Amino acid sequence: NRLFSNGQIVRSNANESGDAFRFNIGYKNATWWESRFWLGSYDDKFDINDLGYLKRNDMTWSGLMFKIRRLEPIGYLLGSSLEVKINKKWGINDILIEDELSIETWTLFKNYWRFGIESELKKAAYDDEDIFRDDRAWIYATEKFWFNSFWVKSDRRKKFILSITAGIGNAKLRGKGYYSQFEIDYKPIDPLNLSIELTKDVSPRYMQFVDIIENSNEIVRIYSNSKQTTNQIQLRLDWTFSPDLTFQGYFQPFYANIGYNNFSNLLEPETMKLASYDYLSNNEDPNFKIDNKVGTFVLRWEYKPGSTIFIVYNINENRYFSAEDDEWSKESNNAFVIKLNYWLKI
Repeated sequence: NRLFSNGQIVRSNANESGDAFRFNIGYKNATWWESRFWLGSYDDKFDINDLGYLKRNDMTWSGLMFKIRRLEPIGYLLGSSLEVKINKKWGINDILIEDELSIETWTLFKNYWRFGIESELKKAAYDDEDIFRDDRAWIYATEKFWFNSFWVKSDRRKKFILSITAGIGNAKLRGKGYYSQFEIDYKPIDPLNLSIELTKDVSPRYMQFVDIIENSNEIVRIYSNSKQTTNQIQLRLDWTFSPDLTFQGYFQPFYANIGYNNFSNLLEPETMKLASYDYLSNNEDPNFKIDNKVGTFVLRWEYKPGSTIFIVYNINENRYFSAEDDEWSKESNNAFVIKLNYWLKI
């Protein structure tokens, strides 16, 4: 049980035949280390979206992982691990679209608190995803990017569990971004679980796709700097009144603010050569805000063996602010549903 391997070969047929495969092989030392290698590919005709969801095709990826770990107690530690991972991806025309090195650690203390650090370096490469949006788009160069984060989790055996995650990313042109998450899980009594999770994410981007304008003389590929700020809250409640009667609730307010500035024209493919462009004079301001609320509340009652009634209230409220119109639009699709199952014995 030390050496393992698995893989898959797939052929799709949606107007055209496409092929894909994935394969990985690894070795686990019983005492202190393990390693794994993987390789996969989708060709440009591979298409399984009629069966589910495929983010993109025309991509090859490979990686190598090496981990040092100790699962036996030593001193103040119950276990620890250090993992180094290399990831590479190639896209359209076999151009390198990801070249990533990451280091990840975790430590479990004797009081059952956990602590971890993650560091990720994305080397300069290329981005080809805009071609899937519009075939007039170009592949463009990307810059080196760092992201470092840490997380802390308290003893999960307790009634009160605390979790904190924070990270910072930085690149020369895009600038700094931040991520933070704070979660509390509380179990005042055995049948009741309460959870609240607060998340804030500030993500800048140097080359954000905006538009493609085709004139009689040229095609202008518009990019801009952008900054996205996202705030969300997730509330969960699970209450088992009895084996026959339970209540589950989930509620998530979500807010995102996306701003564009410094509009530019991409001058050459596979570069970051930009020239300033006066986009707002003849086009709509693309800045926007989203303020959504979603939630589901379910009361389940098994009123006789095998027969169940579900009372469900679903919240789906969407608000969208257009900078061009300077106003909010609102759409609400709340629903109240009753579902009845009756077990028939024949």
